[in-house]
Amino acid sequence: MQISEFKCLLERALALMEKKLLKSNESIIKVFINEYNRVLGIINYDSKDISNGELRKMKMFTRMYMETSSDYKQDFLYAMGDVESAIKKHFS
Repeated sequence: MQISEFKCLLERALALMEKKLLKSNESIIKVFINEYNRVLGIINYDSKDISNGELRKMKMFTRMYMETSSDYKQDFLYAMGDVESAIKKHFS
C-alpha cells in the first residue's frame, strides 16, 4: 500500500468521524479525530517518518468505540476498521 492510499483511508475516516461528531458530540470521537489529525500531520510533514509506534494506538480505536455504544453499524466505524486493517497489514 502506498502512503497516499493510506492517507486517503485516514482522510475518509476522519471526515466520517467529523460528521458523527456533529450529530452526537461524543467526547471519544474527539479523541479519535485528534489522533487521526496528528498522524496525518506526520504523514504530510514526512511520510517516511511514520512508524508502527505512531500507529499503535489507532489499531484499537474501533474496539474502544464499540465498548461505548451498541450501534455497531456506523459508517465511521467501517472506515476506522479499514484504517486498522491497513495498519495491521502494511505497517506492523
